[in-house]
Amino acid sequence: MPGRTICFGVLLVAVSAAHGGVGDLTPVAIQPGEALSSQPLYASQGEFGKPAADCGTVNPHAVVATMRSGRLTIQAAVDSTQADAKAPDVVRLDFTGEGKFGDGCAVPLKAAREGSQTGRFQARFGPATVRIRRGEQMVPVIVSGEYYKSGSYRRLTLSVGAAVEGACRFGGKTYKVRVIDGDNNVGFGDAAEAAMRAGKLRALAPGDTLAIDTGDGTFQRSVIQSLYGQPVLVDGQWYDVRVSQDGAKIAAEPVPVEAGRIRIDHPRWKARLVGAKHILCLTGGKDPIPVPADRYVFLDYTEFGLDADGEAAQLMCRGREAYSGTAKAFDVPAGSTTEIVVGSPLTATIDVQHRSGSDYSLSLKLLDASGARVDGLTVPSLRSGRPDPPKVDILNAGGERVYSSTLEYG
Repeated sequence: MPGRTICFGVLLVAVSAAHGGVGDLTPVAIQPGEALSSQPLYASQGEFGKPAADCGTVNPHAVVATMRSGRLTIQAAVDSTQADAKAPDVVRLDFTGEGKFGDGCAVPLKAAREGSQTGRFQARFGPATVRIRRGEQMVPVIVSGEYYKSGSYRRLTLSVGAAVEGACRFGGKTYKVRVIDGDNNVGFGDAAEAAMRAGKLRALAPGDTLAIDTGDGTFQRSVIQSLYGQPVLVDGQWYDVRVSQDGAKIAAEPVPVEAGRIRIDHPRWKARLVGAKHILCLTGGKDPIPVPADRYVFLDYTEFGLDADGEAAQLMCRGREAYSGTAKAFDVPAGSTTEIVVGSPLTATIDVQHRSGSDYSLSLKLLDASGARVDGLTVPSLRSGRPDPPKVDILNAGGERVYSSTLEYG
């Protein structure tokens, strides 16, 4: 179970903490990472500074990292419980941005690796439950992260798990719902947004996640997930689900959606698609799944399978083609099923780059069936969990081997 501390801060909007009827939302703490496309907050060398006097830190060597998400500023003090400690052992959090720290919001920092010979220090904190003030209410939030220092370089990551929960009516049925903070601003109702220009993805805001439990209400099974602000299909009807500005109410309205279907011929996969009008996070198998009609490109794709020994294997494409403008777009017309070729089988070639004179560089170019570069391939039954590095033979015009080499990863 996560540890529990109490943190006092001032956030932007108020949320009712009392459990109410259909349409009422109550804040709940959840594990970080449950939102679709969630990313941690990050602070590197330039975001660290010395704490102000009388701010609540203890060690004279304490440092403060500043992180921002939207209108919310979070500061984290890497500190110790004793002023003469030789290594930090606590992270103090302030959700007001004022840089005021105290024992009320201190999360233990546990060293994972410390090297006095190399000057490196690496540690983790959380998951721990803190309570922050939101208007007149105390809102539970689960935090976790890592801290790393090597010489003068520092890095800190922070993940925040927060949601509001309640019941929402979809037509004649009522289901338990959650709106999960996906951008670490401890706010609810941020829509996903993408900026496409000249066929290139210039910016992507993941927004929050909507989870609808059509089962027993535990959010463990029979859960429909979608990015907040996108139409969601429930019991055969498309709905627009909206949270009130104060984050206290939720309602679903039926909306007409022109939809088609996509089919990917692999047993298990997940993907993010970006279209002219829609941003989708999907999971599926070989059966067609409904999606709003649009013209899409893959932002990323992961395929799951089994290796020769029956161990879980996967390949990952992170979708760099969407950002470079070279991703293959595909149309999903309303009322039609679009067959999409992506993932395995893979094609491997050697990319040859001429440097100068007789100097050439050789690198492996591994592409999936759509032509996207493969960024990760995990095969547990193979040594190191990935295929052996390719061996290259170079032959002269007469077919004689003049050079042999084994490529290296990295």
